[in-house]
Amino acid sequence: MAQDSEGRKFNRIPGYTKKVGGKTIKVKPHVRSNRSDSKGKK
Repeated sequence: MAQDSEGRKFNRIPGYTKKVGGKTIKVKPHVRSNRSDSKGKK
């Protein structure tokens, strides 16, 4: 869990590979914000 400059929390997801239907798919590193607690500090 990390915070951006506005105080919103987000998850930094590293790149990984996963198998879908026999194919290997590379997922790039990305950031996913948390809906419930990503509203910034008041």
